[in-house]
Amino acid sequence: MALGNGQIPRLSFPPTAGHSRALLLVCTLLIGATVILNQSAVHWRENVVDSHLFAWHGWCVAEGERPYIDIWDNKPPGIWWLNAAGFWVCGEGFAGEVLISATALAVALIAFTATARAAYQPSLLLIAALTGCALLPHSMYEGGANRTETFVLACESAAVCGYVYWLRRRRWPWLIAAGLAAGAAPLFKQSGLAAAAAIGVHLIISLLTAHYRRARGNASPGQCRPTAKAVLLFAAGCGIAPALALAALAAQGAVVEAWHAVAVFNRVYFEANDATYLRVDRALHVFGPALVPLGGVSVAAVIGPVWRLTAALVERRRRTVPASASLANSSNAPSRTYVELFWLWFVFAAYLACVGPGRRGHHFLPALAPLGLLALYPVHVLASSAGLGRRITAHPSSAAIIVAYLYVLALLVSGTASEIGRCWRSKSHWYSLEYAAEPPWQQQAALIRRYARSDEAIYVWGWSPGTYRYAYRRCAARFATFEKVGQLGRRVQFILESALDDLRRNPPRVFVISRPDLAGVMRTPSDEFAQWLSTHYEDRGVTAGMHIMTAR
Repeated sequence: MALGNGQIPRLSFPPTAGHSRALLLVCTLLIGATVILNQSAVHWRENVVDSHLFAWHGWCVAEGERPYIDIWDNKPPGIWWLNAAGFWVCGEGFAGEVLISATALAVALIAFTATARAAYQPSLLLIAALTGCALLPHSMYEGGANRTETFVLACESAAVCGYVYWLRRRRWPWLIAAGLAAGAAPLFKQSGLAAAAAIGVHLIISLLTAHYRRARGNASPGQCRPTAKAVLLFAAGCGIAPALALAALAAQGAVVEAWHAVAVFNRVYFEANDATYLRVDRALHVFGPALVPLGGVSVAAVIGPVWRLTAALVERRRRTVPASASLANSSNAPSRTYVELFWLWFVFAAYLACVGPGRRGHHFLPALAPLGLLALYPVHVLASSAGLGRRITAHPSSAAIIVAYLYVLALLVSGTASEIGRCWRSKSHWYSLEYAAEPPWQQQAALIRRYARSDEAIYVWGWSPGTYRYAYRRCAARFATFEKVGQLGRRVQFILESALDDLRRNPPRVFVISRPDLAGVMRTPSDEFAQWLSTHYEDRGVTAGMHIMTAR
């Protein structure tokens, strides 16, 4: 691995100031347009239940509920607090959700492009922006949605960007900022550790390399000192966000409950064999269909190290060439880049995506940023030190490689464009925040708001987060949904038992239950819960498949 303390040389012919500003403006407009198009569609996709749950949790926190004590979920608190911030800024409605999601996607795209600009040939700036805009918001992976993975992607992209800029400029604020962003990622999802692990390993290898070179007399005695300091500063930066989160939870007396929900509870997924540290092959088999759109980008990423190895072998054969000639030829060989860091990041991110339960397309979203940076490496090698434009001018056949790369990006965009069109058709206007026709959860929520005052509690039996999200009413129980019971069975029976106890102690004003669930409850009228429900609630009819029942 080409690691060490020395700064990475980048021989290039810098563009004029006017050209750079124009290119930067084009990239900014491209990123802005991508964010607008993405946000106009991604929140109206078919799989929105998790986004509804996170938004409703945020509303509860904004209303004064305590995470893990008053309302429970097994996600870290960052997603709760960020959604709460959206409600604090924008109030009830959809604007807050769009605000936080758009900001996260913009941060990810800007960080991706800036990282590529710092690590690769400057003439790749526009292609880097195109790569990020085609890959990160891809509809298969739900980038830009109100999901934990969107915010992990933003944090990890910012962390790697800060680290790369620190490597180039050796300014400590960049490294501390990288640590801060890397430490914030696990506050959104437990597996948000890839960037921190990659940077940490990269720093440690740099430290060991510096010691080795010092021992052999190839480096000055002080060469390893900045790297040792860097490890400590990065670790300190990583600890800032978790320390603040711990302090906030401690102030609410929620540390023990948070630890049980975020750490202890998730061991059940491994006990149920739904998550695994070792059977990555099984996870990849499940991921298979979701990874199909990444075929072209993956090929480009693999070409990079093959090309680099070939160039290294060719260079070995030329060792008899005079030094001046070798230096002249070195401009066409792959330069020292940050590819090692990007490979570490990708391997960690892909592995952590495979470890967790569920394994749906959006779980792979955090791995897209390092994959995109790796895919850019062959284009960087092609550009050499002269720049992409001069390379194509000198060797017109090189344009075929660029065309093939742009075709891969076009395939990614076409898949997203078709999904954007489908989402727009479900809205009143493409730019609107409203559905063309009220979905079931909004119909149910409208009736709930009619029957229950804002200070009265409700309960939605089963799994319908959208009903909670649009009703804007508190839950009568700590455990608001039963999807974990459906996933893990009797191992988490305490969720059902705790919810039933809370309902008996604090009967909700409105009780909502689906037709199949109500039929299942009433199948044994002698059951204690069935008797309680019949005694205390009056059925107001069925709305979009759910019985709306009010307290007698």
